[in-house]
Amino acid sequence: MSLPDFVLQYLDRAEHIINAGHVKDIVFSKGTYQVEIFDDKEQASYFPFIQFDAQGIIQDAFCSCVQEKQCLHLAAAYLAIFRDSKETLEKRYEKSFWKAFCFSLSLRIGFTDKTLKKEKKGHFLFLSKTHKKLFDLQLLSDAAIEKFNSALNSSKIDQEAVPLKFSQISEEELFQWKKGQASHEINFELSFWSDVAKWLAFLQDNNHPYKITFLEEKVSPPHQITITFDDLLIIEAYISEAKWPQLIPTLNTVKMPLSVLGDVEEKIQSIKYDEIKKEFHVHAKENGHSLEKNAGYKVGQYIYIENVGFRPLIPDPLLEKQNIQSHEIGNILSEYTETFEKTLEDIKVFKYPTLANYRLFFDKKERLHVTTYVHSLDETEDKKSEFFPPWYYVSGKGFYFLEDALFDTKEKVIEKEHVSDFIHSHRVWLNDKKGFETHFGTLQSRFKYQVTKEKELEFYLKIELPKGSGKTIDFGDWLYIQNQGFYLKRESGRPLSIRPGLQLAESEVPNFIKEHEVELENIHHFFADSCPIKKTTLSIQVIDENIFLCPKVHFQEGYTEKDVLYFDEYVFVRDEGFSKLPFSARLPERYSKERKIPQSQENYFLNYELEKLSPYISNLDKKLKKPKRLKLNLKKLKKQKRKNKVFWLVDLKFKSELGEVALSDVWQKIHENKQYFFSSAGLINLLDTRFRWLIELSSRKISTETQLLKLTTLEWLRLCIFEEISPTRAQNKDAQEMRKYLKEISSLQTERLLDTHLLQAKLRPYQEIGVQWLWFLYAHGLSGILCDDMGLGKTHQTMALLASVMNEDTECMNKYMVICPTSVIYHWEDLIKRFLPKMRVLTYYGIERSLESFEETYDLLLTSYGILRQKNENLKSFKFEVVVFDELQIAKNPQSQTHKSCKQIKANMRLGLTGTPIENYLSELKALFDVVLPNYLPAMSTFREMFINPIERNQDPEKKKILSKIIKPFILRRKKRDVLFDLPEKMEELAYCQLSEEQQKIYNETLRQSKHELLSTLENEAEPVPYLHIFSILSKLKQICNHPSLFLKDPKSYKNHKSGKWDLFVELLNEAIESGQKLVVFSQYLDMLTIIEQHLKEKNISFASIKGATKKRHDQIRKFQEDPKCSVFVASLLAAGVGIDLTAGSVVIHYDRWWNPAKENQATDRVHRIGQNRGVQVFKLVTKNTLEEDIHSLIERKLGLTEELLGKDDSDQLKKLSREELIEILRKS
Repeated sequence: MSLPDFVLQYLDRAEHIINAGHVKDIVFSKGTYQVEIFDDKEQASYFPFIQFDAQGIIQDAFCSCVQEKQCLHLAAAYLAIFRDSKETLEKRYEKSFWKAFCFSLSLRIGFTDKTLKKEKKGHFLFLSKTHKKLFDLQLLSDAAIEKFNSALNSSKIDQEAVPLKFSQISEEELFQWKKGQASHEINFELSFWSDVAKWLAFLQDNNHPYKITFLEEKVSPPHQITITFDDLLIIEAYISEAKWPQLIPTLNTVKMPLSVLGDVEEKIQSIKYDEIKKEFHVHAKENGHSLEKNAGYKVGQYIYIENVGFRPLIPDPLLEKQNIQSHEIGNILSEYTETFEKTLEDIKVFKYPTLANYRLFFDKKERLHVTTYVHSLDETEDKKSEFFPPWYYVSGKGFYFLEDALFDTKEKVIEKEHVSDFIHSHRVWLNDKKGFETHFGTLQSRFKYQVTKEKELEFYLKIELPKGSGKTIDFGDWLYIQNQGFYLKRESGRPLSIRPGLQLAESEVPNFIKEHEVELENIHHFFADSCPIKKTTLSIQVIDENIFLCPKVHFQEGYTEKDVLYFDEYVFVRDEGFSKLPFSARLPERYSKERKIPQSQENYFLNYELEKLSPYISNLDKKLKKPKRLKLNLKKLKKQKRKNKVFWLVDLKFKSELGEVALSDVWQKIHENKQYFFSSAGLINLLDTRFRWLIELSSRKISTETQLLKLTTLEWLRLCIFEEISPTRAQNKDAQEMRKYLKEISSLQTERLLDTHLLQAKLRPYQEIGVQWLWFLYAHGLSGILCDDMGLGKTHQTMALLASVMNEDTECMNKYMVICPTSVIYHWEDLIKRFLPKMRVLTYYGIERSLESFEETYDLLLTSYGILRQKNENLKSFKFEVVVFDELQIAKNPQSQTHKSCKQIKANMRLGLTGTPIENYLSELKALFDVVLPNYLPAMSTFREMFINPIERNQDPEKKKILSKIIKPFILRRKKRDVLFDLPEKMEELAYCQLSEEQQKIYNETLRQSKHELLSTLENEAEPVPYLHIFSILSKLKQICNHPSLFLKDPKSYKNHKSGKWDLFVELLNEAIESGQKLVVFSQYLDMLTIIEQHLKEKNISFASIKGATKKRHDQIRKFQEDPKCSVFVASLLAAGVGIDLTAGSVVIHYDRWWNPAKENQATDRVHRIGQNRGVQVFKLVTKNTLEEDIHSLIERKLGLTEELLGKDDSDQLKKLSREELIEILRKS
């Protein structure tokens, strides 16, 4: 087969598409193909369209891709249609087993799917009247189900896109099909069976694995066939013996155990046609031989040989018979067309279709004759010319293939009584037959109708022939007028659908009237002047949890039920006619009679139908009315204590304008998986999000007997957030007690005594409020997050809580835990020892850390987040009464190991401390709440949908309000400006840190090199004190405490070294900036200031600075004072210690200590002076176990001395120290 140019152009790529299985589907009908090609490069499907003529020549082609006319997809489609064959897929399909098999099924089962019984998804059955299984189809995949459903829909033409097979048939065939008068072939082609057959042929064509097996029976051919296409479908079918003759010729087109046997190798010498006898004479070659005759079971024209197949009963006429009779010629010529082309002597075979011509006339008996011919009317009289359908022999010319021949005989005689049906079936075909055309609307008639007792509608008419009409013949519905044609007996202007003798069943009447309303108005008294019915109403009631509908018809005066016949939306009154029901009287058909709504349909009825029925409802049960407002009324609230836990026994009822219902009843219906509750308070939609908390409520929480709900304080608070609860106004004892408890909860009070006497510190008023809040949380088994601004004493409030909890623990059984950043671990240790001395603290940190004696010897475990991550397995085995997460924002990443480790700590109360406004970052807020109050906030997917997306994307105020209500009870945040009058003017605090391993090594080495020699000199009183040497050594040690890079004279490489003090400084810096406060940091070392400035630049933190070399000091001061973006002031203690105002700051950090306390105080007073409108917090950084602790002790002893007595600078101050003080410093260092 030669390929078209456009196929050759893309041949390699097109073959790749074929071999890769990217031809997904082929739809075809009468030479027209639509192919689905998947383009793996573009990851999209395209739909090439190709149309062939009878000779297989392309008539039209285009594609849904941009190229349209010539493209890769068209080339692949062409190859898929031919598949290395000379014939198209359609021609191969016509000869296939699949068509013959599905055609036989369609004849037995029917051309629609109405007789198929759907067992379950993808499983269809057809049973005989005796319930014998005749057909069983199992679809094994979603793709197969979708394909079969598509086939079922393909037989419908009321779609937006008309299936291809409908567009390829003639109007005549379509008209016949609609009337139910089409041939089996047309019915099959337009049914879903043809789509199934073509699908199976396509699968075979694409080498999809399949298997055909039979249930063998003795002697006779098998009756049971099983067809399996791997992963797609299984078909089991019953094949009657009568169907085998149609299937046998196609068996060799598929792989199966049975085949058609025959001596196909036999050859024909020549064939001659005898036009007198109208038969073929076949001459076989001399060395041909006869077929062996086997004994077997006769099936039509074949012999069935058990487990082998079928052998023709009658030997092939081309091989065995010398003469082929006329009745055999058509079939044999069609089957062996190519053989006849080659071997038929002196006569041509025209195998391509030729149009048939016809001669029509009436005989004396008024029978219609239709004679077929090819070229000339002479052929109709020529005895030698003959029609062997579908082949027509024209004497002297040859055999012509008539594809569209109307009949299977040369002359068809139609009896008079059948002429009318013939005209109806072939009216389009007759239109081009001169003198036999069909005409409409030219004969006058009086048209009438009647409604029978069986409520059938019938039409009839009387015809008045025009004057001068020629000879006529009456054929019932049609009247033939000589030389003019056939006239339909109907009223002028009446459409074809309304004809004499038309009879409509009751069920057909409404649609018929609706479709032909305008035409029917022309029929006298078809429509009445008025409707006998005013309206129809419905009463809808709930009885025993079932919905009942009862319709009532309201008639016009003078009419009763017996006067009216109903036809859906039309009614009929005799002697008056039909009338259309008014909208108010036109109930939906399914509600036109009293009925109960099945429970399976209740949800649909309540969601959709009930509202549609509202115009008709005269009485609606209040249980089906949606309440305008459904409030939750609190009837009773009682407190129940169990050990240290508090529970609330709550009596709640839902109340609406319709009535009230117990909450326990609502809970019961929810847990019965009901969508709606027909309650005395109205129709309650149980899927409403407001009832989500009830869905999650355990049966242990609710008593259906007492109707009381048992809630923890957390559950009660959450309920109050999501529900508007109205307490009863009664004045009885229970009501008064309820109001007392409500006040207790709303004011964050508790009956348990708050006793903080173990705390050796005085709390400020706002701190006392904070401790009361913490105590309320603890007393009710709750947890929370304290978010006060930096400097407001979160640590002191926490210690006050621990003191009160410890005071209650008379048996000293409780254990406590504080987890904090490494940089502040010693700060916590120092504060607890100073202010809560009775609390025995184990600092679980450092190389030698151990938990061995914790439970017996200590009360509180103090550790860092780093240790928590490393030793989580050890720590999570303990159960703590209170766990404190200092700087909780460290655990804000839910994927981090820190977050996961924090969640695994077991504690009755979990307290988070942070100065960061966590409300601004919702995902972080969620993460921190998951640490402190696990499972309180919804899962992240729900939380994102409910809050993060609406608030962060759309600034939804309602969602903000709800979220604020949810978190408010568990977050306490005060800013400095909120508690200004409670703050002291200045709060000074020592912040301790530890040397890093690198610092410790350098510090020890530096001290080791000079310490022994200096101590020997100082201890010898005869020797002078070497002040310069001592000052040099102590200065180096101070630099090491600050940062290794300072000592190494390499400030630019500060990131390559670790410093405990630097980590503490960064922690305090971040907390101050995140809480919106400005910070001033002092250091006596310029390189240290350089490191700080470099860090600020890297973090994009705006700052101002003054050093000794700064010239425009005023510009730097103004920037810090006036620019809201400038957060930090970096200053040399000497350069900025006097003469300037830095009142914009509220946090001061002395990075390193001077020997002279007056210098530090002067620097602090740059911030704490007139003009400062909020308290100032001062941090003095001290490295533990170093000379910095000794400097601090010295400063404390010397605080009473004046600057004049103490000296001007460090070296001068050093000279004022005694020999003993210097020895003490060196020994402790």
